[in-house]
Amino acid sequence: MCGVFISISCLALILPARAGLAAAKDPLSPGKGAPQANAAKTHLSLVSSKSIVRKTDLYLITATYPATGNKILDAEVEIWIKEQLATFAHGIEDISTPDRQIFYRMNIDYELYESSAECISLLFRINTYTGNSPWEAPDTGLVTFVYDLKNGRKLALTDIFQEQRELLQFLSDFCREDLLTKLGKSQNERIRKGTNPKPINFQFFVLTPAGLDIYFPPYQVAEASLGEQSVSVPLKALKQFSPLPSLWTGGSRSNFQINGGLPLTPERSAPAARADMKPL
Repeated sequence: MCGVFISISCLALILPARAGLAAAKDPLSPGKGAPQANAAKTHLSLVSSKSIVRKTDLYLITATYPATGNKILDAEVEIWIKEQLATFAHGIEDISTPDRQIFYRMNIDYELYESSAECISLLFRINTYTGNSPWEAPDTGLVTFVYDLKNGRKLALTDIFQEQRELLQFLSDFCREDLLTKLGKSQNERIRKGTNPKPINFQFFVLTPAGLDIYFPPYQVAEASLGEQSVSVPLKALKQFSPLPSLWTGGSRSNFQINGGLPLTPERSAPAARADMKPL
């Protein structure tokens, strides 16, 4: 027997007075665009978080995703979420037999970042458990959406910068140096291969008020036991590539994040994953 439950919860977010961001003549210069009190709120001052739970004798699927108020973005995200759930469920049903005593689990959760009034980024983590041991660590996948709210389109890395010559080489060098500092020389070969200047190596990214955060899933730049890795590239360092100013200015919640639909104050950083996400 299969049950499907959908719940929607709205969170009225109370923002600190310093969460506003005033317009600046040069938004990419240090010291400009400092947070100001009483700035106008964007439509994201009220955020909905949707949840889907599906449970059968074979599996448990849970997914949490945002409703931002932007119809195009919300529709695209919801279609993607439902495609992930259907693919997982159908795959389990195809390989399962009566003597196969494995209970499969899948969890999708998200973080939301607002870099400006015109741009939000979504980071999804997909945790799946398909092993025999309840203590086995789940497989973790990453997916990111960076969305131009004004023009209603998803942005690729090449859409964000007006000058793209040597961009990939710069990101390669920057990330490689940062990861070697964090992880040490024992991961040198994985880091070298995982940060080669190819678009696929930098496909998971979000825009934050401070710049560009790049995510690397397990295995890409380090052994799996070390988990996912991330590198924060300051906006100042990216100025040479002429980032689009509209993607980093005018946000009313410049340091605000949402993790799985739960508000985090600017003083608190988002956890790597919610406690209820693991072990699966």
